[in-house]
Amino acid sequence: MNGTPSGFFAPSRGLCQGDPLSPLMFFICTEGFAALLWQAIAIEKLEGVKVAPKTTRISHLFFADDSYLFLRGSLQECENLIKVLNEYEELSGQRVNLANSVVCFSKNITLPD
Repeated sequence: MNGTPSGFFAPSRGLCQGDPLSPLMFFICTEGFAALLWQAIAIEKLEGVKVAPKTTRISHLFFADDSYLFLRGSLQECENLIKVLNEYEELSGQRVNLANSVVCFSKNITLPD
């Protein structure tokens, strides 16, 4: 404190909407989430998608407080994403709001029974 190390303190409140630190905390958390996604891609648990033949694969985009994830339409890749999301939840303490989440599939996907 004031330029010198001090003992441990336990925060008693979280950040509130409108708090000046909120954008910074969101950025730090999304960096951690992106690292987990890149790790899953590196070990070939997630693949992402190509939007054109000669382009790089896209696995995720982050805008403000929205996260867009792009996967191959396979059951295995969806299960692997759930594992990544569970790991992120455990590490960050944040939870995915399923009520505000949407899953979309392209026309070419055959859904399992």
